[in-house]
Order: sequence, then C-alpha cells, then structure tokens
Amino acid sequence: MNMNIQSMTGFGKCEFNDGTNYFLIEVKSVNNRFRDVKCKLPGFLSSIEHELRGIISQTFKRGSFDVYISYRKMGVEAASGEIDANKLDGFLKHISQITKKNDVGFFVTPRDLFRAEFYKDAQDDTEKLKEMAVMQFHRALEALKKSRQEEGSRLAEEIFHHRKLYEDFYQRVVARGDLYRQNIEEKLRKRIDEYTKNTAIEESRILQEVVFYLEKLDISEEFARIKSHLAKFDQILAGESEMGRQIDFLVQELNRETNTIGSKVADINISEAVIQMKVELEKIREQGLNIE
Repeated sequence: MNMNIQSMTGFGKCEFNDGTNYFLIEVKSVNNRFRDVKCKLPGFLSSIEHELRGIISQTFKRGSFDVYISYRKMGVEAASGEIDANKLDGFLKHISQITKKNDVGFFVTPRDLFRAEFYKDAQDDTEKLKEMAVMQFHRALEALKKSRQEEGSRLAEEIFHHRKLYEDFYQRVVARGDLYRQNIEEKLRKRIDEYTKNTAIEESRILQEVVFYLEKLDISEEFARIKSHLAKFDQILAGESEMGRQIDFLVQELNRETNTIGSKVADINISEAVIQMKVELEKIREQGLNIE
C-alpha cells in the first residue's frame, strides 16, 4: 500500500523573525472536487498573490486552500520614524467618516498604528520582503504537505481495512453461492417431477425454462467483476497517481455489482453478507472523498 497518499485536509504554518521583520504564514486545506485558492495578504504583498497561487498549483492537485500572511516590523525599526503620516492621516479620516455616518464608536491604540501598510514605501525593502515572504511560504507548504500525508496515511489504512472487510463478506457470498445454486436446482427438479407425473410436457421445453430461470439467478459474472474491481482497487492504493476520484468510481462499480447480487439471490445468509458489503463500501466512499 502506498503510504504517500495525500488527504485534502491539512494545515501548515511558518513563523519567521530575523529581529527586524516578522512573518506569520498559515495555509489550511479541505476537500474540494477541484482546486480553489483564497488569499489574505498585506497590501504590499498583493502583487505576489498570483505567484503564490502558482506554487500551490504545482504542489497540490485538489483541495480548497486558505492562505493567510501577516507581517509587522520588529525592534528599533518598528519604532523609528518610518511611518508615513499621509497614509495614516488618510486612513484615520476615512474610518472617521464611516463611523460618524453609521454612528458607531472608533478607538485606536498605539499598537494599531504599527501596521505594515502605514509605513513609508521603500521599493528595495519591499522587493526583499516579497522574496522573503515567498521563501517562507514554501516552508509553510512543506508543513502543509506533511500534514496532508500524515492524514492521508491514516485514511489509507482505514480504506484498506474496510476493503479487507468487504472482501471477507464477499468470500462468504461466494462460498454460499454454490450451495445456493445447488438448492435451487434441487427444488426445480422436485417441482418438475411433481408437474410431469400427471401432465405431459415436452422435455426440451422444460429444459429451456430451467436454463432461463437459472441464468436469471446466476451471479458468477458479478463475482468475476467484483474480483476484477478489487484487484484494480489494490493497484490504485499502491500507485502514485491521483486516486480520490478513482476510488469513488470503483466504489460505485462495486456497489452496482453488490446490489445486483442482493436482488438476484433470495438467501438470508447471502442477503446479510450483502448488507455488510454495502456498509463497508459506504465507509470506503466516505474516507475516499478526502483523498487527493
């Protein structure tokens, strides 16, 4: 079994502090049929959003991703005269107008003024900060990937466990299937003997009806397809390709064959095993929905 299976659920975090700059980068992902990325970045990093999306696309195939990056100056530079008075004045006036219009209170603490967007623009510093943010973003994605792999390994074990239980119940059906066919044939012989004692019926006509009836109850084709699907299932779990959708497809196919067996066979032991087979398939489906 491939233990590098990735879940679509995970969380990655990176904190960076060089004494002057502090970055907090968090990336979380949940399951999604496709790939969706949402970013919440400081204003001066908005130009790298497309690059960050591209990095996620190169690293992950599916999932819904939330990217959060915060930044603040540290130490002496954070308290120096780098704050842009015009930016701060414009912000305060804008907020003041909104609060007055809506008749709500507005309070500012000194800490609120040390936000990155209030500092003077310094092109060289900004470019360095962007490079720094991208570098730390890679670290956060490594943590996210590790988290998704750990969750994926757990899911893979669960799926393999339920797949084994499904096969155990399937083998019970196979073992019971031959006995069930023998019982049906025996009942048919008795019924035919009863009818033919006092009624003249062509033997060829009787044989045609018997064959037709037994074919309707035959489940050997379903057995063969289930066996083939289970072999394919093992190949998928051992492979490296995107497997979430493949698992979902195989579960649908196995469910179809299982339902067909249940509808064809009127045997209490087989019916009970079929019910358990369907239960295990549903558990596999639920776990597979979160596999990339």
